[in-house]
Parts: sequence; structure tokens; C-alpha cells
Amino acid sequence: MKKKLLLLSLVPLLLTSCGGENPTEPAGPGGTTTDKSVVKYTVTFVNTDMPSVQIEEGKTLAKPSDPEKANYLFVGWFMDAAFTTEVQFPLTITKDTSIYANFYSYQNAFEKARDNTIGEKVPGYEYDYTLQVTANYSNIAFNGNTTGNAKYVAETNDVSFYDEHVNSGSLFYDGTKYQMKKGNELHEISLDEDGHVNSYEIKQVGADYKYDSSSFAKAVFEYDGKKLKEIKPTQTANEYLLKTGFNFSAGVALVGKYVNHPLIEKKLGELPETSVNTGMYVTFTGDKLNSYRYEMHIDVQGLQFHLVYSLGFKNIGVAPTIHTKDLANVAITESEIKSVKGEIDTYMNAYKSLERSSYDFKLKTGVDFSMTNEINATIDGFTRRKLTGGTVYYLNDYEIDTDHKNADLYKDAGLKDCHGGRAKLTTGEVHDLKNKAIGSGYNDVKTVTHDPIDDYYLLDFLPVLGKINFIQKIADSKSGTTTYSIGTNNTGVANILTTLNTALRLNALGECSKDVKAYGAFDSSSVQVRDFSYNIIVTNGALSKVELDLEGMMKTSFPGSKDFTAVSDAQFKLDFDLTITNDGANFEPAATVDKIRK
Repeated sequence: MKKKLLLLSLVPLLLTSCGGENPTEPAGPGGTTTDKSVVKYTVTFVNTDMPSVQIEEGKTLAKPSDPEKANYLFVGWFMDAAFTTEVQFPLTITKDTSIYANFYSYQNAFEKARDNTIGEKVPGYEYDYTLQVTANYSNIAFNGNTTGNAKYVAETNDVSFYDEHVNSGSLFYDGTKYQMKKGNELHEISLDEDGHVNSYEIKQVGADYKYDSSSFAKAVFEYDGKKLKEIKPTQTANEYLLKTGFNFSAGVALVGKYVNHPLIEKKLGELPETSVNTGMYVTFTGDKLNSYRYEMHIDVQGLQFHLVYSLGFKNIGVAPTIHTKDLANVAITESEIKSVKGEIDTYMNAYKSLERSSYDFKLKTGVDFSMTNEINATIDGFTRRKLTGGTVYYLNDYEIDTDHKNADLYKDAGLKDCHGGRAKLTTGEVHDLKNKAIGSGYNDVKTVTHDPIDDYYLLDFLPVLGKINFIQKIADSKSGTTTYSIGTNNTGVANILTTLNTALRLNALGECSKDVKAYGAFDSSSVQVRDFSYNIIVTNGALSKVELDLEGMMKTSFPGSKDFTAVSDAQFKLDFDLTITNDGANFEPAATVDKIRK
């Protein structure tokens, strides 16, 4: 009854604003009145419980207040029952008139607003978005933030979709990521905090690609009536809750795209869906979308995790100008990569052709089955070598400090930290060595078979990569350096790990009865790279430095260990730096082990 009283109270206002006189005087048949000088007509508000009103001929009807209907949204007033012609207020009355109130269900209203915002007939749009994540697990606090902008243009000769976002925080990889659609190719580029490319992938997509298909906003951009199960208003004006087919598992998969801690993602994947609170919220006014928000909240099994993704539309219906990031000197085609790789090979071969050469290196591996149980190995070392008649004579020295000797791995098997090396004598014999407790020489451990990897120990990973996705060439005229940043895929990284398993020789002195490998018996097909940086640096025309950093997830085990014999998900890491030195300028290979000096 309250609504009816309210609507009735509007009638005098409507009549007054329309210039009506003596509004209670009934109209006669055909619109005539008892006062033949005044003609009035009836205005009927169809599809509402609003009472009709009398308007003098030639006077106007102001726009009424929006009527209400349970579980529906008022769309507008129309001149016909088919809702084809909208009423233009103020409406001049010249005859008995019916105006029709049009209502949509919440879902229809959302779909109409979506179509007017990002539909096929829209020439373009733009949206800003943010992603904020906080987590606390095992008393360790994490956070991550993303700020981004995306643009879409319906017709373009070059780039039709462009997305740029910046990541920061302990949970995210610092740096900038770009997506741009050129024809049917989607270029996905990732830059580190220094602006260097660390990944570049090209994927084939459909002609209708116009948003980040792996975002939390699929409900807005993609879902049809089958996946949009329900939409209903919240307590906030113009805001609606979406119930969709987007489940928790899909949300966790997307978390993995952003989060720089695979074990947090793994922990999320182990939780039952009933332990997770999620929500999707959309706002729209009139016939266009305003914003969208996705939330995920977890507080169970020692994990507190909170994620909020927010998106806001702007410049709807306008074809934005797209300015793409200028990525100069990035080789991405097969011919470009071959050409730049040729330059790198020239520097590598020039270094390997030196009569005498040397470098220092430091390498740290990591395999983490849980956030409090990381297995590390650190190797500091140097090399000295002489090239004579096509034969490389060398001394490779290394100091090994490894967690693999701990009780849960190979402690009882005799593995120890050590300081030793491997040398090739003038006789052609190769010996494993142990640094003497006193003095600067070595004790002989055993004679071994020559391994070609020892000629230039850990210098060059390019031959094992296989696929190279890109090479970026960065020149610095002030320092005289040129940095070649090289990108690969999951298979390339798996090849590096396989090489390291053989080359690192954590059981260098043969004291352990087990086969000790830095990354265990990992499954190559399970390797998923999260971060990869491989830089070869040339200074003043000569090789000066090699840097390799990588991180990701894989399935691995350590056969023969105490606690890690079962194949399990693990995070892997590698930090490696190699610096060319002049320390080997006077190196001469020894004829016997007792003559070897550091």
C-alpha cells in the first residue's frame, strides 16, 4: 500500500508541472469536458499500478518517477507495447495516450548493459584494473599488487587489444607484463624490474579475442546465460551479486598465473571448496556496465588468504588510441633469433679460442617441498685452462656446501661438504682432487674419465636449451657492455636442470654411497617455469659475464634418501653467476697432481 500512496501523491505534482487546471474535473467522452473551452485527455501508465492522469490538450507530461516491480529493473518509458519507440519527455498531449513501462529481469538488464559496453557493435572500450592479494601461512606474511590498463579497438590494421600491468610485492614477480593482439597472434611479454625482457611468447587466438581470457573477469566478458546462474541486488546501490559456473578450482588456477609462490598455490589447491568464500559483484547504471569485482577469502588450516580483483570501465563506445611498448632490439622470429645467436656464438667461440682463460663462478640450487623444508646446495669455484693443439687442459676448483647431507637425505650415506676440484694433466689424465688441509695444493682422490663438460665448466648453456623464444640485445655505450637476454620454454629449462644434475657432482669426492643429484630424479615433463633470466654480457667486445636465474615447479624425488623417496610437487630454484677473470693468464697444466697449485 505504501507504494500506491506514493504514486498517487505524484499525480498532483505531474499535473501541476504539466500546466493542468482543475485536475479533479472529469473529462467527457472523446476528451471533452463540461467546460467546452478546455479539452483534457487521459494518460495511462501501462504495466504499472500508477493511476492515469488528465492532461489539458497541448500541455506536456513531465517524466514520472521510475516505477518499481519486484525482482525487475525499470528500463524506461515507451510509446508502444513492443518497446520500440522511447518516450521523449516532456511529452505533448494531443489525445488519449498510453505510455508503456519496460522492465528487465536482473539478468537481462546485466546482459543488455554488457552488450552496450563490450558487445560486438561497440567500436572500443577501455578499463583499469587492480589485483590485491595478502596471505599468511606458517607465520610468514606475503602480499602482492597489480595495477593494469587494457584497451580494445574493434577495427584496426595493427593492434586490436593491448594490456599492460605492473606487479609488485613479495607474492608477485616484480616487473611489467604486456599483451597485444596482432592479427590472430597474441604476443605476451614480461619485463623485469630493470625493463629487460624475461619472457616473450606468441600464441594463436581467434579473431574475436578482445580481453585477457585468463583474468578473473570472465563473468563479465565471456559467460552466457548457461554460466550466469543468478544475479541479484546487494545492499549497495546499483550493485549486483553474480552466481556463475566459475568454481574455486578455476580461481586457484588463475591465482597461479600471478602468485610468485607455487607452494601457496599448492596449499590452496588442497583445500575443500567449502572452506573458501568467493563472490562476484557487478555495478551498472542505465544501459552500461560500471565496474566488476571478484573476491576470494580463506581462513582455514593455518592459511589466511585474501584476494580482491577490481575492474572499472571507462571511455565506453570510444575507439581508444593504442600506443604499444617499444621493445627495441628484441629478436622473435626464427631468422632474427638465428642472426643474434650468431653474434653470441662469435663471442663464446672467441673466448674458448684463447690460449689461456679463467673465470670465477657461484651457483646456488634449491628444491623446496614445503615452505620450511628447502634443500639447498651452494658451489663457489673458479677455473684455469690452457688450450694447446686443440686440447683443453684445466683446473676446475670448487667448494661445496649442501643440505643434501642432512638427516632427511643422505647423512648416513657419507655425503660431506668438501673443497676440491678436477684437473686434466699434461699426460691427458683427469683426476678428482681434494684440497689439502695445510698448504695450497691438492691430494689425489682418484683418476676419472674425461667429461667434455669440464673443458669449459658451466660456461655455456646455450647448446642444451633447444628452443629459444627470443633474444633481446641491450647496449650500454657508457659502460661499453652489451647484454644478450635469452628466453626459452619449459623444455629448455628442464634441459638445463638435467645438465646441472650431471655437472654439479655434489658427491665430488665419491664419499657418498648414493647417487646424489641437486634436483633429484625429476620428471622433465612436469617442469613449469615461473621465472627465467639468462644473460650473456659482453664488455668492450669480449665475453665478460654469464647470469642464469630460474624458478618454477616440478615433480621430483630423491631415491635412496630418508624422507623424500616419493614423487612430490616441489619448487625449484637456481641462481648462477660467472665472471671472466685474468687469474689464469699464466696458468700452466701440471704433469703430476702434486705439482698442481691453485
